[in-house]
Amino acid sequence: EIFTNFGNISWFLLSFTTVLPIVFELYLWLTTFPKLNTYYSQGPKIKFTRPFLILILVLGLVSVFFMGLIPFYLFWLLWVSIIPALAVPMILANWWTPFDSIGKDGNWTQIMLIAIATLITGFFWEFWNYGSEVFHGFAPTNPNYWIYSIPFLDKFRPFSQMPILGYFGYLFFGVV
Repeated sequence: EIFTNFGNISWFLLSFTTVLPIVFELYLWLTTFPKLNTYYSQGPKIKFTRPFLILILVLGLVSVFFMGLIPFYLFWLLWVSIIPALAVPMILANWWTPFDSIGKDGNWTQIMLIAIATLITGFFWEFWNYGSEVFHGFAPTNPNYWIYSIPFLDKFRPFSQMPILGYFGYLFFGVV
């Protein structure tokens, strides 16, 4: 059974890696629109001091912990806690992040265009999932098909297995 789980996990990871280049390509395409490049360029400037970053990192890690304890009510933390848990260590290590331009000059363009690119990709990703339902009957372990169970949001599914409000989670995933 361990090899089956290892194989499934490997297949899931491989399937997800096909999405990252698409997000990057969509982001680059969105940067070709001059109005999008200037629309978010004059946002609020946030100073990322070391104590502020440590506080955000601790809040992110604590939220991940509590999300595991109370997943039904804190499911939404999956969307937002990943940002401080992954981005803050990168900032503290002086690695590039999309947040760099926010701290320097209040330019939110990179963050916003990455979020929009991820949302667009997520939209099509969910169509891919919905279409692969046909093959789920042939291979019940089809890694390209999943059904969401999101507390409080499972009400409205107009065109995919993702509830409509669930799409907002994609805005956060691409940022990191």
